[in-house]
Amino acid sequence: MIANLGHALISERPLHLSLLGTPVVYWEAEPLSVSRKKVRALLYYLASTQEPTSREQLTFLFWPDLDEGTARRNLSHLLTHLRRALPERAILQVTEENVYLNPERFWCDVLSFTELCAHAGIWRRIEAFEQAISLYRGLFLEGFALDDNPEYDTWLSRKRRTLEGLYLETLADTMQVCLDREIYDKAIACAERYLRIDELSEDIHRHLIALYALSGNRSAALRQFERCAAILERELNVSPLPETRAVYQAVLEGRSPLLAKTLSTIPRSTLFEQYSPIPLIGREDALRFLLTNVLASGGIYTTGHASMTVWQHHLPILRDGHLQLGGM
Repeated sequence: MIANLGHALISERPLHLSLLGTPVVYWEAEPLSVSRKKVRALLYYLASTQEPTSREQLTFLFWPDLDEGTARRNLSHLLTHLRRALPERAILQVTEENVYLNPERFWCDVLSFTELCAHAGIWRRIEAFEQAISLYRGLFLEGFALDDNPEYDTWLSRKRRTLEGLYLETLADTMQVCLDREIYDKAIACAERYLRIDELSEDIHRHLIALYALSGNRSAALRQFERCAAILERELNVSPLPETRAVYQAVLEGRSPLLAKTLSTIPRSTLFEQYSPIPLIGREDALRFLLTNVLASGGIYTTGHASMTVWQHHLPILRDGHLQLGGM
């Protein structure tokens, strides 16, 4: 069942869209060229969306500044161009209210990826995790942008952050499962892939140090600590946390490093999306401490000391019952 999840009947679905990474579209295993950029943008949007999309939502997405009548006429023209670009026109389903692609006639890696991640998290099966990871070739619609279209750009940025965050969470979950089962080589590979995207995750650095040591590669473990320390110093002007130094000291002394039972990593891409458009810069462990204590106590944390400049615009505070960012 797992082997087919998210991939079932791909060969029977003629339209194939790979949107994680540089977007590629195939029709019956042959590349399909869609010349108009806005038509491609609409196709990518519909293919990566689970539910039918209302005409109103599409007009706002592509023509937010036009009056309703003009925007709806533009949408009708755009749908006509998309239908003509598809070898099988019935794939595009259009009603008076909604627009969607026939789910029986297309496959999209975004939908399979999210489905596999959800099921892998429940089953904790390594093969399901690995299938999900293999689908993530890079950022969603990497290299694609729709010029002078701020609403589409906003949607695209949020979608990228969400999918990248899900990818990081899946890597961390896979690493934890492999660590628990002493499959160190796969756990190491996941940690390395994670750090290629988010090198500030000290929790992942700490686990990678321990994983190298547990796999018998003491020199790699020591180098990883030095790399972690250098990154934190360069980017944040801070030193590794005591927990990280304890793992390093254990490796130095030839002892088995002890790790927390579960990862406390918070992917940088998703943490504050619901609170602020300001990107988070900081360490997950410190952030988790702040969140836990602020929300538990109902108190307010402020900044201002010179040594806290990294956090000055990113500390969460509780104001009027809402978690916000910034100083008082």
